[in-house]
Amino acid sequence: MVNYFAFRAIIRNFACNILTIMSRWLWIVTFCLLRGLVASAQETIELTGEWEYSVGDSTHYNDYMMLPGALRTDEKVWFRKGVYVPQKWEKQRVTLFLERPMGETTVYVNGHEAGRQTSRSTPHRYVVSDYLVSGQRNKIVVCVNKGILGLMGMKTQSKRLYIDKWTITPDVRTGLAHVTVNVDGSNRFLEDYVVYGDIWQVGHEDEPPMGWGFYLSGKQASEDIMLGREVYLWDEFRPRLYKVDFSFGNDVQEKIFGMREFSVKDGQLLINGCPIWLHGTVEDGSRFSDVGYPPMDEASWTDIFKKCEEYGLNYMRFRGYCPPEAAFAAADRIGFYLQPDSCGEEEMREIMENYGHHPSLMMLTPYGAITERIEELGPWPTFPDSREVRDRLDENGMGRQAELFMMASGQQQTLRYKDEIERNLRDSDKAGFLLPPFTPYVKADEWREFCSPVVALAKFPKYVYANKDSLIVPLEVYNAMYGELQNARNLYYVSDDSMKVVTGGVLSVGSIPVAKNVEAGTIRLSLEKIKKPSKLTLFVAVAGKLKNQWDFWVYPTDSVETSETDVPQDILVTDTLNG
Repeated sequence: MVNYFAFRAIIRNFACNILTIMSRWLWIVTFCLLRGLVASAQETIELTGEWEYSVGDSTHYNDYMMLPGALRTDEKVWFRKGVYVPQKWEKQRVTLFLERPMGETTVYVNGHEAGRQTSRSTPHRYVVSDYLVSGQRNKIVVCVNKGILGLMGMKTQSKRLYIDKWTITPDVRTGLAHVTVNVDGSNRFLEDYVVYGDIWQVGHEDEPPMGWGFYLSGKQASEDIMLGREVYLWDEFRPRLYKVDFSFGNDVQEKIFGMREFSVKDGQLLINGCPIWLHGTVEDGSRFSDVGYPPMDEASWTDIFKKCEEYGLNYMRFRGYCPPEAAFAAADRIGFYLQPDSCGEEEMREIMENYGHHPSLMMLTPYGAITERIEELGPWPTFPDSREVRDRLDENGMGRQAELFMMASGQQQTLRYKDEIERNLRDSDKAGFLLPPFTPYVKADEWREFCSPVVALAKFPKYVYANKDSLIVPLEVYNAMYGELQNARNLYYVSDDSMKVVTGGVLSVGSIPVAKNVEAGTIRLSLEKIKKPSKLTLFVAVAGKLKNQWDFWVYPTDSVETSETDVPQDILVTDTLNG
């Protein structure tokens, strides 16, 4: 089926070059002819499916496997497949596309070496036109480490006129999108042609697009494109996207991009000029240890990022690798910030060329580098949930307690992270935090009490009091939303272990700007009426609903006789360890 927008762009490009010399009836005839031309242009042969393979230095193919996929081996793998190439491809430019090889690749077509590529972060592309025999079955061989993931195929372009590569860069301050394009072809008069395109806001494809075009002055050209009277910016709260198509001759390509500017001013991270703080986690591949490689589909990454969002995170640091394009596409649509690793300037350039139009690509760093002012937390271990540990517990009659041990240590881990995250949110010198790969042991709504865009922060001087003391706790609010909270009513109450309210009230009412350390009042409470050891809990709600809580303990100053305390008979209370 012909893509409507691609077809329209091609027709318009052709028409603008010939319409001045063609009559109305000839234009109608040409329109009908071009419909068939577009249908046959940019054809693709998928290479997914069954391949022969051989492991090691030998090329004795004696087994088959399905690609995309990977073998668990440290040796190189040779993959071979026979592919029939249509006769009509004889005059086409043909590119072999391998989305994510697991290491260096060398490609052979009909016994001829077509090239070698080494990137572990971007697709490998080989122009194989000169080695193919049209109308026959061709032998494709790929030598690679372990395997190949993602899309695999061969695509045609016209040799006469084709798009080599192009980038689109947003300029938020001017409201323009800067396009740079490299074209090529056998036609010697490239400067006589016009590059055309259309832009839509994603989700509003039913509205008329914004068209653009410019004449080439050679094989490379640049142009600033207007996006209309109102420019829609992208961030984590409003992930608004644009789609742009690009036509040159009968070659049509498209990309999705976002208008956003990521910058740093006086140590403060900014997006589109607004302060942001990063709540992140490390992705080191350990969550994919069962298969040995990350997913290549957008749906899987959408699930991962949405789970992170449920727990108040807005950022993921990829330790040791760059994710596939599906991850960037998913993060674009959700509103999630990504920071991949690279291994040098050349790979950084390749990553930017391939994925730089994705607004979710916020930072790019060399392997092992730690982003300044983003604090790495933990890790805090939990009780291991393994077969070996469960077997040991079974041997000692404690097998039924394995789940309890794990959850108890998980609760301890949560308390540790709560303390570290709140300390980070109070620290004006920190731009965010980075959690290690971890599994939360509490529900998302409980975790978000201390890890979300708006958090109440109680500045306890201590957590253990005598009843002769007074509880004096200043309250601050951390606000990392897209705007200030207006007329926020901040409440508190203190309850005992039975959830009986001891005291409570309104702390303050007013606007809370986007900032750290926003003062919201002080809680003052005399503890003299507490006559027995008690655990109390302070609850604070910002804007009446964004809650956080802290436990603290109060003890009477007078000694307490054992007989005065309700102690179960199976618990021994003592003040001397005498063996």
